[in-house]
Amino acid sequence: MFDNIGRKVKGLAETLCVLGIIASVIAGIALAASNQPLQGLIYAAVGALLSWVGSFGLYALGQLVENSDRQTELLQNLCSDSADRQRTRETYAGSNAGAAYASSTRETYAGGNDGAANAPGITEKHAGGTASGEAVQRETITFGHYPQTKDGSDATPIEWYVLERDGSKALVISRYGLDAKPYHTSGENTTWETCSLRAWLNDAFFNAAFTREEQAAVLSSRIDNSAEQGNSKWSGKGSRDTEDRVFLLSCAEVERYFDSAKARICRPTVYAAANGASAAQGAGWWWLRSPGLTQKDAADVLTDGSLYDRSVNHANGCVRPAMWVNLESGII
Repeated sequence: MFDNIGRKVKGLAETLCVLGIIASVIAGIALAASNQPLQGLIYAAVGALLSWVGSFGLYALGQLVENSDRQTELLQNLCSDSADRQRTRETYAGSNAGAAYASSTRETYAGGNDGAANAPGITEKHAGGTASGEAVQRETITFGHYPQTKDGSDATPIEWYVLERDGSKALVISRYGLDAKPYHTSGENTTWETCSLRAWLNDAFFNAAFTREEQAAVLSSRIDNSAEQGNSKWSGKGSRDTEDRVFLLSCAEVERYFDSAKARICRPTVYAAANGASAAQGAGWWWLRSPGLTQKDAADVLTDGSLYDRSVNHANGCVRPAMWVNLESGII
């Protein structure tokens, strides 16, 4: 009931503003109809203006609460990251192999302020762990190529986690955040069906990451965008199902395929960080396809692995493509 209270206060302010404007206009029309046209016009105009201005205070309060929650969350993440980094340093202390791993991953995987892979990155790159240093055993395949260094001049093989096998096909998601994009290029109402990120994934990314032969191994899939795929805490509306070859996971799928918050933590590549991806202490937040609290928001996974939502036009979210691939294609 009290989750995302800042957003709910802002929504209440918007609702009261609209209702005030509507009431003022109706009252103005009533006055005009009773042979007081001037008074009706003034009442409608002044009433609408006061309703709009009057909503500022409540909206500002909601924004203040939301910002306060965000700062608290970031502080908690920072403390958690600091503790994880210290534990990993102790694990790798005095290890020549660990130093060699850090050197080999420094250019490709973002971590820290300069994009260097610090101790948590060693675990992520070489032990199948997360950005926090928690070891996770997952089947990994390489398929396709995408830039992963700062200048984007490389064509590095893409690593994918296998989330599910179903006969001759498998559901995979990129191991790292491959790029940074907004969910939608403007802050208007949108859904997964109409957002710009879906169009980019199935066109520009698809053609850049895969050869014609590889594209044939990526299956077109019916994507469930019903309300059940969203976060039940937000009571978000679903949208029409889509046919996609590349897509993002939903809230329900993330909770199904990742059994803990730490397992969801994602590290962006240096290329993604250079394009604006958030990489605080090495981890970045990443988009999901599910809607957020409103149609102007979309769900995402935070740097600590918890689920949240934010405005669709935020441009520093990591993109982790997902897709179903044909295991019998002879390419994978």
